[in-house]
Amino acid sequence: MASISVIVIVPLLVVCILLIPTLIGIYIYRDAKARHMDAVLWTLVALLVPSFIGLIIYLIIRGNASNLACPRCKKPVSAQYALCPYCGVNLKASCPRCGAPVDGAFCQKCGASVPETHGAPSAEPKKDRKLLGILIAAVLVPIALFVVGVVSIGLLWR
Repeated sequence: MASISVIVIVPLLVVCILLIPTLIGIYIYRDAKARHMDAVLWTLVALLVPSFIGLIIYLIIRGNASNLACPRCKKPVSAQYALCPYCGVNLKASCPRCGAPVDGAFCQKCGASVPETHGAPSAEPKKDRKLLGILIAAVLVPIALFVVGVVSIGLLWR
């Protein structure tokens, strides 16, 4: 009877101890690199700080990093950019009178009114579906471990 629980519990421990942190590390490394953050440092923080606190800290801090993409080339850009540094597309509307980048209805440089139709496509927020998968796995894996543990204990008591 004890051999059944060892056969079930050992692979689950391997998943918890090795696979989940590895997947989290890969995600954080790629995400931090795409946001032009220190990818190695954030991966180490997320993996070495216990109880997923490193992951939570990263997810909070990365909210301040740019998550915008150029509408033409899809490369990351900052909200302050008027032009994409990679392909040169206008990211902000420009004043029809002086050509300065405009964020609102009026030019901050010359005071001219800017019609809504006069402008450029703005940078688009990048969609992040990987985080949803990691969060679902982080919830489902402990639930699965609990169920398997209860079933294996039930098998032992028979």
